[in-house]
Amino acid sequence: MEQKYLYRKPWSGKIPWLQTLAALFGGAAAGCLCFVILFHAWRFLGPAGILLYSYIPFVVAGAVSVLLLGLKKRTGTWRFLPGRIGLRGLPRGFFRSLALWFVVISLGQMSLTLMFEWILTALGVDFPKEQEVFDLLLEGSRSAVAALVLVVVFIAPVLEELFFRRLLFALFLPMGVIPAIALQALLFGAVHFFLLGLPGLIWFGVLFQLYYLKTRSLFAPMLLHAVNNLAAVLIVLFCRMVIT
Repeated sequence: MEQKYLYRKPWSGKIPWLQTLAALFGGAAAGCLCFVILFHAWRFLGPAGILLYSYIPFVVAGAVSVLLLGLKKRTGTWRFLPGRIGLRGLPRGFFRSLALWFVVISLGQMSLTLMFEWILTALGVDFPKEQEVFDLLLEGSRSAVAALVLVVVFIAPVLEELFFRRLLFALFLPMGVIPAIALQALLFGAVHFFLLGLPGLIWFGVLFQLYYLKTRSLFAPMLLHAVNNLAAVLIVLFCRMVIT
């Protein structure tokens, strides 16, 4: 891919740097406040409930960020909010490209995970082999599984793409496109707190960002992210069905 192509703005309305910063950290502050308010109620919930309610601060953070992005001195500018967020129409042939990108992302993630597992084992590092969410999908009740599917397939892709591929990328963009892609991908991998999956998650972060730049629509990485998560959930649910 040409360097010049990467420098094309993937959104229709430019957001001032300070407003991007305010949307990012204002949303984070609102999410942290919501987290503190709900903290004492979480001890009465089961593991699946904790995971579901842990996304409530994330939803609040996303809502506050979107509201801050819509603020502007001149009136009548809210109709440009989708463009400022990056929600543009999908290009022709999108679903063919979606299938191709899904294959590339999946093969890359599996390869990186297998190599990193071999490295960690050779170094004698102790690490969990599965994320907690997969254990909950295998062992949780039907209502808990439904809640987890709602979070993993629908809520997480939308909010994570907004924060990482739109806001964080825009925040780091003055440093250059390549550093911005790398930094948002590193943070995306780190916040999942899953050592074995770290290289694969960073790979996801890079490919999701490139997909956004290619299509110039945040809908594209959102859908790719959702399809990837849905495939993982279906595999786990199939294993659960076989076991039971």
